[in-house]
Amino acid sequence: MNRNNSKLNKQIKIVPLKSLIKIKFSRFKKKTLCLLCLIKHDWSKIIIGLDNGLIQIWNLVIEKCTLNIDTNSGPLITMAKMKNNKLVSGSNYSGKVLIKIWDLVSGNCLYSIIDGNTNMSNVSQICIFNENNIVSLIQENFTKSLIKVWNLETQKSVNSFHCGRESTLLIVINNNQIAIGNIRSIIRIIDLNTNRSIAVLISHKNSITSLLLVSENALVSGSNDTNILLWDLKTYKSVTTLTGHKSYISRITKLNNKKIISGSMDMTIKIWDISSGNCLKTFDGLGETVTNIIKMNERQIVTGYNEIKIIGLYK
Repeated sequence: MNRNNSKLNKQIKIVPLKSLIKIKFSRFKKKTLCLLCLIKHDWSKIIIGLDNGLIQIWNLVIEKCTLNIDTNSGPLITMAKMKNNKLVSGSNYSGKVLIKIWDLVSGNCLYSIIDGNTNMSNVSQICIFNENNIVSLIQENFTKSLIKVWNLETQKSVNSFHCGRESTLLIVINNNQIAIGNIRSIIRIIDLNTNRSIAVLISHKNSITSLLLVSENALVSGSNDTNILLWDLKTYKSVTTLTGHKSYISRITKLNNKKIISGSMDMTIKIWDISSGNCLKTFDGLGETVTNIIKMNERQIVTGYNEIKIIGLYK
């Protein structure tokens, strides 16, 4: 092990999933758990979604799982935290989209939304749209991409439209707009009042793999082309290119108003200055691909796939 990796290991605290979670693997007969979803719960806790259908809350101070929810719905593909200790999860059930709302105190499922109108579907992402609505991206029949807005009070879809064949990513821009990325390197800004594209962002050379809204007028995108682009949402033009990763960008998260953090399949995490495009710091020697990153505070981030890693950004 080289000197740089020795220094890095002092900054990384590893919590192996398998050693601390007592789970029966009979359903999928897998020896290793995979963390598919990772979100922050509060200053000391994270919420994870696993490929065996479990949702768990982990207290990182005591390094223990404090809540265990079996969704009975297959791998957790997407999750989003709501207000009042509620969580929305998305998965697939018998070829149909299954959305569930959970109470994070009791672990009880408050209600379920089963979309029986889209057969052989895959819900790839769910975002909180506003207090009463969520928006979902659904892969329908493996050939078409569908956007659906759900009202949580009525538990019914209030808006639905197709958004191209190969859309894979979704984020909310504001109360009227969303951004969608696809495997053909295109990002579309869509007005939900008309369900039409108001801008098409083209500069990447491969699939869009990550989207992040960094401010009201700035969007960051990551791609299989290994680059990260900063977009001006007033002009809809790319203003900065961040280069340095050796494999595709898997995740981007915001550190503060001036910095972002990126994870890649090259097993590294980088901290970037957004305005200059300079890489300020690189964490390597992680031992696995980086598929999830969340900021806990200004000094710590958490990442995980087969194990949870708590990384100190500063010594």
